[in-house]
Amino acid sequence: MGKSNSNQRWHYGIIGAGPVGCIVAAFLARGGHRVTLCDIVPELVDTARQRGIIIEGAETIEQKVPETCNQIDELIAAGPEAIFICVKAQALPLISSALGDLYQEGIYVVSWQNGIDTEYEIANVLGKTPVMRAVVNWGCGLLGPAHVTMSFHHPPHYIQELDPAATDAARHIARDLTASGLVTEHTHQIVPMVWRKTVMNASMNPVCAATGLTMAQAMGDPMTFGVIDA
Repeated sequence: MGKSNSNQRWHYGIIGAGPVGCIVAAFLARGGHRVTLCDIVPELVDTARQRGIIIEGAETIEQKVPETCNQIDELIAAGPEAIFICVKAQALPLISSALGDLYQEGIYVVSWQNGIDTEYEIANVLGKTPVMRAVVNWGCGLLGPAHVTMSFHHPPHYIQELDPAATDAARHIARDLTASGLVTEHTHQIVPMVWRKTVMNASMNPVCAATGLTMAQAMGDPMTFGVIDA
């Protein structure tokens, strides 16, 4: 499977112009890749195209993404080799359904998201062969359209294919991300990694929401760290 020779520079599509999607788009574009950023909210992608994506905090980047669109059919028509899904997990059934209607064979689809079994939500529609799952180790938020704060960045990130036939493609994507500044490793242990990340978020997020602290602040305070640890 695959539309492109592995030695060629891949074109990447990004679904979701929130903080996670903006980070992936900005790094890959800065790394010299063709990137198409897709979001249903015009203001988000228009700003990324016209002014550029601004990332501040753990990483500092200003990067324009020249190609944007508002609909998945436009993204598919642009012809990417791989698509990163960077929306919240609750939007995934709608995204997967749209992809199922429009998908063209040979495009790899990466669940670049938090949540349990997000990759299988996609595979239920597209089959396992094109689908991959990632675990991402950064914290981020949106200050405004295409304006991202990155509170921490602790690479490496990890990626794994669902079908061994796509192993070379997963390794290729990991290399492209790494060369672009998002150090990513191929793994065969993505499921326990997903569960560890989920347990961490489930432990920390309620404490942070209740106290108004960032993750770093909550971990640095003995009282809130005790609650999280318990």
